[in-house]
Amino acid sequence: MLSKEYLDSWNELCAECKMVESDLANPSEKWLTKVLVSYLRMFGYRVEIPCSEEGSREKRIFLIKLVRHIDHIYKISDKSFTFTYYDLLKPSTKKTSHMLGILLNYLYYMNMFKTDVFKMANDRLAERQELVDKIKHIIEDNRKRQNKAEKMHEELAFLSNQIPLHKNQLKSVTSELNRRENESQQITIDVKDLKTKIDELKAKVRNLKRLIVPEEEGQELQIQLNKIQEQITEYENQTRNAESNLKTHISDNNRLQEILKLVESAKDVLTSDFVDSFNNSVNNLLSAETKIASCEKERVQLTQTNIQHQKNFRMLAGKN
Repeated sequence: MLSKEYLDSWNELCAECKMVESDLANPSEKWLTKVLVSYLRMFGYRVEIPCSEEGSREKRIFLIKLVRHIDHIYKISDKSFTFTYYDLLKPSTKKTSHMLGILLNYLYYMNMFKTDVFKMANDRLAERQELVDKIKHIIEDNRKRQNKAEKMHEELAFLSNQIPLHKNQLKSVTSELNRRENESQQITIDVKDLKTKIDELKAKVRNLKRLIVPEEEGQELQIQLNKIQEQITEYENQTRNAESNLKTHISDNNRLQEILKLVESAKDVLTSDFVDSFNNSVNNLLSAETKIASCEKERVQLTQTNIQHQKNFRMLAGKN
């Protein structure tokens, strides 16, 4: 039977299936099958006990494979050791304890081997894998660079064919730029002219704003305009009457001058009464001429006054 030290070691390594001394004192097929399945799982085997009935073909095949695995491990220690199907179905305390002791030693050995030997092997394998990955990376980089170089050659050939087209396009674009630059200069000149006109219009607007008068003053100016217009009309009528009278007086004066010449030439043959009467008529004519001159002067004054009133009227009309 295994010592207490072995039992403690087993229970420490295989927490899934712990053993007590009573289990080893009277081992059973079910208990031993469970122990061996747990043991194989510690090596990474995926072992599951089938749920079929006892004595079924599936269950027997499973137990045969289990015995084969355990027998292989058992023989590693000594080829003379054997573990049979019967040893599983009818386990004995002595054979079971010996077999479990060998399996426990092998488990310790494998753990140590994995810790020491496998570590060195894993380091080398890791180095090898690192080199393999580096080689793959270099190969992949070379492939990408080759593809990139081929693509660049294709693009270079395409761009070389596009150079003449772009040269022609450059000429047309340059011509278009020159045309648009000329248009831009013309537009700049037009803008300056428009700004000048805008400034002039703004100045006119300011002048008009200064000329704008309130509504009451506008009404007063309108009344004055109406009065001035009436005066202008009256002056125009007076001017027309004066012009008509002047024409009449001029006509009469011309006739009297002709008569005066005739009287002067016939003075010697005319009577003194007739001459005196004629002289009185001449004096009256001179007086009439004086009046005509006065009327002419008044007419000129009225004309000037009329012109001034018309200017004032236009100015007031513009302000209103």
